[in-house]
Amino acid sequence: MNRHDLILRAARACMIEKGFHNASIKNIAACANVSAGLIYRYFENKDSIIEALVKNIVHNMKSHMDDKPQHDENQPLDIFQTSDFFADLQDNIFMLMDIASAATRNTRYKKLVAETHNALQDDIVRREKQQHPAMDESIIRTRHYVTTLLLDGVIVQCGRKGYAVDDELRQMINAIVDTLVHVK
Repeated sequence: MNRHDLILRAARACMIEKGFHNASIKNIAACANVSAGLIYRYFENKDSIIEALVKNIVHNMKSHMDDKPQHDENQPLDIFQTSDFFADLQDNIFMLMDIASAATRNTRYKKLVAETHNALQDDIVRREKQQHPAMDESIIRTRHYVTTLLLDGVIVQCGRKGYAVDDELRQMINAIVDTLVHVK
């Protein structure tokens, strides 16, 4: 692993452990076991690290969708089928929420959050239009929005409050998302 990636991995771990605001360059350097000066060779400041992390999140989410076979509409949907993905998604959502909360005071983050949301939504619209060319784009965007609200809420409740996704909750969420995805 190159140093750039090592620093990003450490920044991610540091932000997950300490929170967005408490992850200083000094803390990230300690987590990466490198000097703060070395971090500045690769990144201008903490904001540039945040931007790189967000780009990685978008890339990883798109890659996960690329790796996933197209859903067979005759089979039940299971959005939790890869627990590693769900755990990663939880961390990604927490980081994005922290960044989004900072966006109210930081125009650079506000732009980054908007670009991230648009990139993911545009990718989902493109995929859905490939599968269902006759479907109206506004319907796809609305379904995506509602699904995102549901999953973000579940992730916050599970992660921040310590709830677990048991079989009953898993089945209910899958049924709701399946209905959203397949409603005519």
